[in-house]
Amino acid sequence: MDELLESAIDAILNSADGDVRQAMRAILIENVRLQAELNRRNESLQKKLGGPKALLH
Repeated sequence: MDELLESAIDAILNSADGDVRQAMRAILIENVRLQAELNRRNESLQKKLGGPKALLH
């Protein structure tokens, strides 16, 4: 897992040409995208299972 994480960090930094601010921005944008996807899937699952009490966080 650590190798995968380090590889992802290196890829982000390389794509940002070493600009840490640009790399952080890319990470934050991806985090927002992933959170939106997670929320969408949770909502879909809640509908299938019968409401928000069906899921545990």
